[in-house]
Amino acid sequence: MNRHIKYKFWRLMGNIFSRRQTNYDLSEWNLNSLNSILVLRPDRLGDVVLSIPVYESIKRSLPQTKLTVLVRKGSADVLRNNPFIDRVLIFNPRLPWKIFRDLKSETFNLAIVLNQMFSATAATLSLLSGAPWRAGYAHPENTGVFNIR
Repeated sequence: MNRHIKYKFWRLMGNIFSRRQTNYDLSEWNLNSLNSILVLRPDRLGDVVLSIPVYESIKRSLPQTKLTVLVRKGSADVLRNNPFIDRVLIFNPRLPWKIFRDLKSETFNLAIVLNQMFSATAATLSLLSGAPWRAGYAHPENTGVFNIR
């Protein structure tokens, strides 16, 4: 699909879904109630390596929380023995439906997308995670995806 068309489609979807978006009051949010966090970084290896300090920061701040990271197969080996990550999920863009079972096998309280540029893949996977809280960078294309932007 042409990139321009894809971005227009996501902006349209964002406008539609943002009207149904639940606005949460972050002042009442208790971080200690988070049981399971999903961090999505399904892109390039270098970006996955640069995101490693995020996992340590999350685990040191919320040691009781199970931390799951979703990356592509080529990046998974870099994270396998990281003491701050409880589980690594592997996303195969050629077989995208295979990740659904893994995402549904857990109840995530929060999904965090670390892609600074808009990623339709990461936005979709965060929605499929079922997490009521979804955090990511603010883009016109994802207004209906993230409730923490």
